[in-house]
Amino acid sequence: MQTEKNNIEKEKEQLFSALLLQSSKKGYINSDTILKRFARFHLDYIETENIISNFENAGIRVIFDEEMLDDFIDNISNDFNQSSNSNPVMDTASTGTFQEFLNKIHSYPTLTHKQNLKLVRMMNCGDTKAREKLINCNLKFAHMIAIKYANIGLPLPDLVQQAIIGLITAIDLYNPNRGTRLTTYSIFWIKQSILRYIEEQIRLIRLPNHINAAITKIKNAREDFYSQTKTYPTDDQIATITGFTIANVKYFTSLEYFVCSLDSPSGDESDGTLLNTIKDNTLLSPVKSLENQEKKETLYSLLEHLSPREKKVIFLRFGLINEQSHNLDECGRILNLTPERVRQIESIALNKIRKMKNCNNLRSMFQNK
Repeated sequence: MQTEKNNIEKEKEQLFSALLLQSSKKGYINSDTILKRFARFHLDYIETENIISNFENAGIRVIFDEEMLDDFIDNISNDFNQSSNSNPVMDTASTGTFQEFLNKIHSYPTLTHKQNLKLVRMMNCGDTKAREKLINCNLKFAHMIAIKYANIGLPLPDLVQQAIIGLITAIDLYNPNRGTRLTTYSIFWIKQSILRYIEEQIRLIRLPNHINAAITKIKNAREDFYSQTKTYPTDDQIATITGFTIANVKYFTSLEYFVCSLDSPSGDESDGTLLNTIKDNTLLSPVKSLENQEKKETLYSLLEHLSPREKKVIFLRFGLINEQSHNLDECGRILNLTPERVRQIESIALNKIRKMKNCNNLRSMFQNK
């Protein structure tokens, strides 16, 4: 695990050095380039901000995307009214609440660049109300960016929530000395928050970030190799390209999966579906179900001959109430007894049951406890 982390850190440094070399010729680098090239590492906001700062410290200007800003700022009121009337992927029960939220954020004024700067300076001096106003007045902006991703099938309120998280991150990290507007700077962080959420949600099985990064690296290596040679690489060749061991390549490749419907045909020669080939282990056979029912009835009839305290201990220890067994300490806390006293009562109760008639059929229920 530590070796993998070291390899990932080495890859980050190599990627930064490569981008630094490329951008040094132009004197600038686009923020979207940083976002896309480092996306596979799933960096948190601190690591991302450090990378941006490293570029700036090296004399490279980071240019934040202005293309989206003009569309949003010039027409934000019209776009907002149109989007309020149609909210894609909305749950009926939450539509009213979300509409109230939209109406509320629409009541906040849209701030100019100078007004944003004034509030930022007040916030940096410790004014919490200025920070709150800064966030509220830019919620419309975050909402409009979230709408751009609403056609992928995820609930719009969830996308808006992620956009707001990105907005708050941008406001907390914004440095007016960079010479860029707050709204322009916010686009980068809002997009990063939304895109990361989308990547996490489209996977049915959530994989750790370092595993995702490794799988993405292998996939990119495979695609690059094929584009150059028109043949797919072997595990040995992928290991040489990526720096992983062959065993790691096989392991990461095995974690890749695809989703298919259970209604898909099970084979070319079969009329059944994949659902028909899956065994349902949750259903017991009628005979087994009847045997379990008889054992349960016999057990409860035997427990009626125990004292109330002995019965409670047996019920708790063997999970006869909610199918959740309890250890001696837990039973002691529930019954206000010491663990040793619970053990003694359990032993007495089991000895009584063993001496009762019809207990032979129940031995299998206790021998594993």
